[in-house]
Amino acid sequence: MAAAVADYRPAAPSDRKLKRTEIGYQPTIVLEANPDILGELGAARKARGGGRPLLVGFAAETHDVVAYARGKLAAKAVDVMVANDVTEPGSGFGTDTNRVVLVEEDGERPVPAATKAIVAHRILDRVVELLGGERA
Repeated sequence: MAAAVADYRPAAPSDRKLKRTEIGYQPTIVLEANPDILGELGAARKARGGGRPLLVGFAAETHDVVAYARGKLAAKAVDVMVANDVTEPGSGFGTDTNRVVLVEEDGERPVPAATKAIVAHRILDRVVELLGGERA
């Protein structure tokens, strides 16, 4: 799964620009959770007794990265959670490089810092392995 655009969205979005003269300088925005599509897919697969499709999720975190990813792995019933410390320099958002940890039920597999394209290939290499194929 691709990373979620956001965990939350405005509960009552406006259909027009909100002017400062109408709402003041400190607007209040009430948020509601976006659907957890990956969690729903994992639950549906678990209800069927497991099997395919292979599910890979992404955990962009700011602290306790592997621990949170391990919790998401179980909660969302996925095969691999790609843990990404978005506070680490040269990793996460706004950079051309990344470093992640592939968290699976049987342990963690660090993917060293590299371009995002190379990191993506390492993630796909692991998916191919899990599907019973050969590494590229």
